[in-house]
Amino acid sequence: HTRDGTEGRLAGALDASLIASSLALESPLGVPGLTGVASARRGYFDFVLPRRITDVAVPRYDDWLAKATWKTGTMGTWRAEVFGARDDAAADVKNPSSPALEGRYTWEHAYRVGALLWAGASGDWSADAAVAGQAASSEIDLAGDYFYNTGPEEVYARAGVGRIAGPHRVSAAVEGAVTRYRLDAYFARLPSEGQGAYVFTGLTKLRATESVIGERGALILADRWTFRPGTEVELGGRADGYALSRSAPLSPRVAASQAL
Repeated sequence: HTRDGTEGRLAGALDASLIASSLALESPLGVPGLTGVASARRGYFDFVLPRRITDVAVPRYDDWLAKATWKTGTMGTWRAEVFGARDDAAADVKNPSSPALEGRYTWEHAYRVGALLWAGASGDWSADAAVAGQAASSEIDLAGDYFYNTGPEEVYARAGVGRIAGPHRVSAAVEGAVTRYRLDAYFARLPSEGQGAYVFTGLTKLRATESVIGERGALILADRWTFRPGTEVELGGRADGYALSRSAPLSPRVAASQAL
């Protein structure tokens, strides 16, 4: 949602269609310059595509957003926001050739993120900063005999500064993140290969839990030059560093725009 919220009065919008419905509300929050937005959406694919039409588990989707923006004037603009999304499905799996693979099958994908951002300006100078955290997961469960859950969790931070100097707008920023990659898997019966397909032998159990932490950072430099009214040229570059791969790729940037 790209709106910051209205400073006048409570307002809202309700949208409905054959595949999804959404509700969005925006309102002042009682402090001068402080506004809020809240929205939610629900998909209808699990209703529109009933099981008599498809043998595949039809997913249910929903997402939501809450955001507060505070325009302080002298202390810049602060913004806090949280967002979440999820889709999941369930189906009864039947496999006559491998009864061990039968059962209630469920899967879910989920994503959640929260962020705090600030931006301000004074004279020719501007600055911005942000901190955020996010978590994603993908989970599969088959009758309690097979379980798999994986997804990254990340904490991110950024700080930038810019200055207008004549026809030039120069900016620099640094950002960094720490990411944890996790895996949690459980097999009640170990799979083995037979007759070109995987079947369960039922001999033993396996539990695997792994976690890997990686760090990354970046330095970003740019100069946007107004060559003449309506014509801009931007030169810059980005240097990234990844601790896990011990690499530091460079990404140059060249861009030009012409107003028509």
